[in-house]
Amino acid sequence: MSYEYEVFISYAHRDNMPPPDRQYGWVTRFDQFLEFFLREWLGKEPRIWRDNMMRGSDVIEETIFAPLPNVAIMIAIVSPNYPGSLWCAEELAEFCRCAIGGTQIANKSRIFKIVKVPLRQGQQLHDVFVRSKGFEFFQIKDKDSPPFFFHPEFAAEAQQAFRDKVGDVAYEIIEVLDLIDQQASAAQAPEKADSILPSVDPAITIYLASATPDLVSGRDNVRRDLLHRGYQVIEAAETDDVEKLRTGIREDLGRCQFSLHLIGNDYAAPLEGSYDSLVEAENECAAECADSRADFYRLIWIPRDIKPQHHSQRRLITNLLDSSFAPNTELLRGSLEDFKTFLQDRVNDRRNPTRSAQPNRAVPLIGIICDELDAPGVQRLDECLYEQEYDVFVAAMAQGSTQLSPDQLQNLKDCYAIVIYMDNAPLFWVQERLRDMTALEDRRADGFGAIGVYLSGKRTVEKERFRTRRAVVIKNFEDDPAALLDPLPFHLLQPLLSQLPRLEKEGGRAS
Repeated sequence: MSYEYEVFISYAHRDNMPPPDRQYGWVTRFDQFLEFFLREWLGKEPRIWRDNMMRGSDVIEETIFAPLPNVAIMIAIVSPNYPGSLWCAEELAEFCRCAIGGTQIANKSRIFKIVKVPLRQGQQLHDVFVRSKGFEFFQIKDKDSPPFFFHPEFAAEAQQAFRDKVGDVAYEIIEVLDLIDQQASAAQAPEKADSILPSVDPAITIYLASATPDLVSGRDNVRRDLLHRGYQVIEAAETDDVEKLRTGIREDLGRCQFSLHLIGNDYAAPLEGSYDSLVEAENECAAECADSRADFYRLIWIPRDIKPQHHSQRRLITNLLDSSFAPNTELLRGSLEDFKTFLQDRVNDRRNPTRSAQPNRAVPLIGIICDELDAPGVQRLDECLYEQEYDVFVAAMAQGSTQLSPDQLQNLKDCYAIVIYMDNAPLFWVQERLRDMTALEDRRADGFGAIGVYLSGKRTVEKERFRTRRAVVIKNFEDDPAALLDPLPFHLLQPLLSQLPRLEKEGGRAS
């Protein structure tokens, strides 16, 4: 199944008009950044096709549609201009008609919905978009504030949000392209199809609820992490019918074993015709699911420093904090990284029932300390340690923070070994954490089994020169972008783990 183009971008021409005093429009910049990310991860020049010519509204050239049978993925740039565009409607219909094998592969859609600007009230999209939340390039804080648009030509914050979101799109494109390649390999070797095509593990199907406006970037962080781990992520589909929306949420939750809810300071606007917001509706439906299903787990995260101003949000937060939850519902108040680590522990329990059935076993816990900027890079280190039968606690320090929180220090005190992870943080930050661990070690009767400093990311002279006698130093510079997608080689950690006391094994587990 060889395609001439990896990506086709469908858009209304008005959505690519450049701002005053700017050379490029929104779609052109989206195209440029998408090409950059795909080049990094594909290891070759991506083939992206879009019609960048001025197009009349009443003439359709058949030649414009000729490449569509040879396109792997279609991207639709959605805005108020999109539903009324004859060109866009024709392009979508033609792609759906000629898509070899259909518009879906495994649990992924080959049609990506990129919502540049929210649709106006009453505007409807084609049914093919109904079950797809897509990628929103804007953020709505509340009904009284204008949307915050992710734009490549606006202020620095809007530019960074735009680039991060294009990166998310590129990553999912890579996933779909990999699935297409795997399907093609399976078609050529049918007897090996079961080993080639990935199966969806029902233990890792997760419903990711909408977040309050102030936590949208945090939710994107969680979503990115879930996808990187290979989990199936389900999100609410868009509809103006509240009852239909609730029915869809309940059906989606019925296919999941976990639901995640991030609730912060800002009040999410109520749904049309309802007193509840989407955040509240999803939480209520998940509560119903948790009450009726013992095999379902509902996780709620509320930041510790929360101070909601809106009375409705204060009511929601107060109700949650004062609730007596069922055993399969938990509310966490630590860092977002702690929340992600807790979820991973619950997923591992579900995938390995014997793990949760032996609560008294002695599994060594390794603590990882990192700056919040470096938290995404910790994932591969976390997974590598878990594969070697270590549990992991991640203490991510907020940017600008000079001290670990009391909760983090208490958890680190119980760890078997400590790894200080550094990529973007400055080297003096590493020295401060070493002093913290020396002081913490003095409060333990037996000290730590080992302390390590893991230097990752871009190779620099300062990192190359770094050395200390207070810890084992591991240097793993990611010079090749493709290496970021591969599992971390375990032998890199041997200098650290070889210093730990040997553990007795029983039944394949540390005891």
